[in-house]
Amino acid sequence: MLRFAGFSFLGRQRSKLAMALLSLLAFAAQAEPQQATEADVGACRFLSSVSGDSGYGKNSGWQSLAKHAALRRAGNLGASHVVWERFIPVGAFNGIAEAKAYTCDGQRNVASRSTP
Repeated sequence: MLRFAGFSFLGRQRSKLAMALLSLLAFAAQAEPQQATEADVGACRFLSSVSGDSGYGKNSGWQSLAKHAALRRAGNLGASHVVWERFIPVGAFNGIAEAKAYTCDGQRNVASRSTP
């Protein structure tokens, strides 16, 4: 009886592991939008303005945290590119990144540039 209960427990753990892996694969399949300039996205379709914040805390690299949050939101909209508009510090350790999200599905020659 204990052996059966242990096997059943392992079966449930395998199911949870399989679901976690499928969720991770779905998340990984969604590509993060590329960073571009206004000139690079001239022929692209504007989707929406997006923003991301660094969260609360003493984050010495708040810009990076805020950018990744904004990129995640743009990716959820189906954006292929973002153009950074501004970075707004909120105190010394936190802030907000604002960008415009674009989809450039038919355009392969859009340059990818990193910005501050």
